[in-house]
Amino acid sequence: MTWLVQRSAAIGHPIIAVAINSRLDMWGFIYSQEIQDSLDTNLGLRDMRSGLEWIQDNIAAFGGDPSRVTIQGQSTGAQSVGLQVIAYGGNNNNLFHRAIEQSGAPVWFAPIGNVALWQPQYDLIVNATNCTNRTNTLACLRSVPFEDINSIFNSSLNIVGHDAPFEYGSVIDGDFIPKAHSVLLQEGKFARVPVLIGTNFDEGTFIGPKGVNSTEDLNEFLLQQMDLDNNTLATIGYLYPDIPSIGSPSTYAGRPPASKALGSQFKRAVPLATDIKMDAPTRLYTLAMAQYNNTVYRYHWDVLVNGVPSSTGATHFAEFSFPYYNINGEGYEIQGSENPQGGVNHPKY
Repeated sequence: MTWLVQRSAAIGHPIIAVAINSRLDMWGFIYSQEIQDSLDTNLGLRDMRSGLEWIQDNIAAFGGDPSRVTIQGQSTGAQSVGLQVIAYGGNNNNLFHRAIEQSGAPVWFAPIGNVALWQPQYDLIVNATNCTNRTNTLACLRSVPFEDINSIFNSSLNIVGHDAPFEYGSVIDGDFIPKAHSVLLQEGKFARVPVLIGTNFDEGTFIGPKGVNSTEDLNEFLLQQMDLDNNTLATIGYLYPDIPSIGSPSTYAGRPPASKALGSQFKRAVPLATDIKMDAPTRLYTLAMAQYNNTVYRYHWDVLVNGVPSSTGATHFAEFSFPYYNINGEGYEIQGSENPQGGVNHPKY
């Protein structure tokens, strides 16, 4: 936020930026019947809520206005922002007043973790820590030294997102998330705050499959994501035909060669992945807000930034340096990337 804050001061409209730390992965989202019974659920999201409460209590001491709080995030951060919007069925206790979500909405295509899905993972950890025979296994886990349990969390026993059919994320606990995310939205149970949300034109080059050379490869990708029958697979295949000229990214001309890298049906797979993982959730979110006359703006990012090949297009994260006013691309060199706003198009950017 450094450059955005500097810019805000330079133009006479200063803002204060606050970064909120929260627990991640198993630390923030482990779940089980035991955790549900104690309502120690959605801890990573509750951490963010605590940060917003801290802002209400303390930001005035730094010159901030607690009545004008905007929450902003990108990718998983954008999903987290959206989850704060629907948390407690939309009761945000006046903790924030606007929301910005870059490439992420609080609706996901994959199964939402529930007790039946999570319990085997929890039990593996309990067994590995010799807490199996304890009356209160959750209390036992909390007594395990950090180094020991962190090692278990980062071992092959951690099946979430690998052998498990779900990912780290929110669970429907009847409290922080009282109902299914899509139901909350369609019932109008979300905070009535202005929202800016958007997606990038070619998100699927980053979050989609690689090496798609046939319809069978495409179906394999889909079946890894969702439980679909043959009729549904056939319908999807019809709606997303193998016609490179109408595919994505549009910056890449023609058909890629068959390979394990892009794949000859790359331009068929990219828009499909973009729609399933980004555009469809965002559309549901924005339509629900519009239905209830909540102010919502949607952007669509289609810029091929500097240093990115045509096969990448306007991919996930491509816009990141722009809204944060990182004109010189500071930090990108650390990961071996060029300044997205550099090169011959720098003045245009």
